[in-house]
Amino acid sequence: MTTIANHARTYNNPVSYTNEIWTAKVLGMEENKGNGPDILGNGKFAEVKFSLINPKGNKSHYPRCWTVLEHQLEFAEIWSGQGFWAMGLYELDRPFRKIHTFDPKAIERFIIFRELYVVNWNWIYQFPPHKTKGKTPLTEWNQILRYPKEKDLPKINRTYEVEKGLVHLTKGVPDYTFNIE
Repeated sequence: MTTIANHARTYNNPVSYTNEIWTAKVLGMEENKGNGPDILGNGKFAEVKFSLINPKGNKSHYPRCWTVLEHQLEFAEIWSGQGFWAMGLYELDRPFRKIHTFDPKAIERFIIFRELYVVNWNWIYQFPPHKTKGKTPLTEWNQILRYPKEKDLPKINRTYEVEKGLVHLTKGVPDYTFNIE
């Protein structure tokens, strides 16, 4: 039997991918089909993180924060161009347990709103690394993670209305860097 929490976890990757497609589109970038940062553009790259807010069918709100894998910080050393974090929040029109597809186009129809904060790459270093390990009957992990929070985002310099949401360019992110749709 699948619990609601496990069902939501099953959809983490398909929903993440759907959010990456949207982010690439609204920022005028392309999805990275290989290893490395999630989206690429001319002279820039971005790692995309989204967090569900206001979950339907759940009396409590989810925290407005993200999880960053420590190895992702190495992208700035490996990839050329300026790096950014694309930290997003999204809302679904239904509870996760009512999603029964992995198709990004279908999942996109369930997303009713997004808010994206584009942040300079170095912003992430203020959050301390946490060694995290655990084991379940299906998997085992030993990772170093960082946990940025919405309340710690830099000041918003510019906001754009886009399809299904808002894009905020924060302090340290020049307006001319992105072709916002």
